[in-house]
Amino acid sequence: MIFRISHIVLVFCFFQVTYLFADSDWVPAKDEDGIKVYTRQVDGWDVHEFKVICVMNVKRYIIYETLIDVVKYPQWYPDIVESELCKKISETEFYCYSKMDIPWPSDDRDGECHIKVTHNKEEKVTLINMTVVEKYKSKADGYVRMTRGKGFWKLTSKGEGCVVHYQYLSDPGGSMPSWLINMFIVDNPYNTVKALRDRVGG
Repeated sequence: MIFRISHIVLVFCFFQVTYLFADSDWVPAKDEDGIKVYTRQVDGWDVHEFKVICVMNVKRYIIYETLIDVVKYPQWYPDIVESELCKKISETEFYCYSKMDIPWPSDDRDGECHIKVTHNKEEKVTLINMTVVEKYKSKADGYVRMTRGKGFWKLTSKGEGCVVHYQYLSDPGGSMPSWLINMFIVDNPYNTVKALRDRVGG
């Protein structure tokens, strides 16, 4: 079960994207069952960044509605045991909070994120930007608070389906060494996208 420890770097939606990174420095890490995972090193971060690409046979809006329905994350999102909406700014901007049950020897994590959505109707693209924040919820007793992270879900319509691009970079906090996290940084992003695909029926 230790391989699931790395999921602490991805269970929150934490990334405010003002640009998309170039693909030239990504290293292929896994290609299985239609899901491709890549990783790379980023200056100033000890934990590797990852991205996952998958084509799902589902309309973009169905995937989008699943991803922004944060209170239902415990029903399908690996390791999340509690998730709530902290504050809704608009239909496309809100704050949420989650708790994660992380297997021993790591401590459980909690964290808050700011989610902001943009829709490009001409290009048929939805971008869900996510950033770690500390605004509305205090750290829960017995949990390690995640304080640094950024990522996004990019959904692009393709025919009757959708290309899902999930990218994330995070410092999980606590005393877990980054080299250990990087050893297991591939399987959990893969499992998250697979769980999303199963959830939406794609």
